[in-house]
Amino acid sequence: MLEIVFSESACGAIKLAQRYGEGKYRGGAIGVVARNADGSAPSAQELARLRREAEARERRVWERVKPLGGQRADVFCFNLALGVGSVAREGFWEHRREALSALWGGWDEEYRKETLDRALQTAQAALETVRERFGGGEALRVWHSAQADEACGLRWLLAALSPWREARGDVLLVGLPAYMEDAEDACVRSFRDWGEVNIEHWGRLAEGQRAVSPRLCAALADEWRAVEAESAPLRALVGGRVRSLPEDAYDPCLRRALAEAPREFPEGRLIGEALGKYALGVGDGWLAMRIEAMVRAGELTVVQNAEAGRPYSRVLRRR
Repeated sequence: MLEIVFSESACGAIKLAQRYGEGKYRGGAIGVVARNADGSAPSAQELARLRREAEARERRVWERVKPLGGQRADVFCFNLALGVGSVAREGFWEHRREALSALWGGWDEEYRKETLDRALQTAQAALETVRERFGGGEALRVWHSAQADEACGLRWLLAALSPWREARGDVLLVGLPAYMEDAEDACVRSFRDWGEVNIEHWGRLAEGQRAVSPRLCAALADEWRAVEAESAPLRALVGGRVRSLPEDAYDPCLRRALAEAPREFPEGRLIGEALGKYALGVGDGWLAMRIEAMVRAGELTVVQNAEAGRPYSRVLRRR
């Protein structure tokens, strides 16, 4: 079965989940980060106790979890940030290069170019392989969510595999639930995308997969063609459908976080507050671009430039 994900984090997690829980528990490196209520560091004995508890938890999880199964070679990742930037069909891959380059603007320029070249070449080769194998009758399982890049990724892929009147493999969709109860930790977990899902949960969540018809695949592909033609700066899932959005769509959330910030603050703090509090469908790169637009407009002033290699470390001041 071909496994499709839309972020590097999800790609790494699903490959680990394929064998997680298989065979005898072998243990591994476990780190513990802890601090006492008064802010002091815990004693060596307390850290040892916490480490033993963490190791016992890992063993219990391993012994009860259901391995996802499958082969690493069957996992394909399209980390293309399809919720951002132009997606016009003509020059599609160059548009992706421009969008990703802008989102990764804080990286070293040479490293960014090398990474972009490799990422786009890998994605293009993966698409051709998926087309060939799926067209030959292999089943396709797509892991998607309401997060913009994953919602757009699902529809883009189905459009790329059109036309749907031809016979080919089965299509299975696994939608990410907004919440999931975790009996081991006695809590309710929330997720925004598959990159946030712990490896022990993938096998369980795969049980929610559903087979979909060529008719539904064609409808989702048509939905993508509509936003593809509009080629807006942003896209998001609105009312269950992918819609085009203006570039300032998330600015109100960013400004609400800004209103609660001190007059001077590190840029990374504002980005983290906006992402954490409002669970936006975009990543830090887009918010950094919008903050830069506010700097150009005079809403924010740069008090201290960023340190080398730390693009979000610059200090800003509210007007």
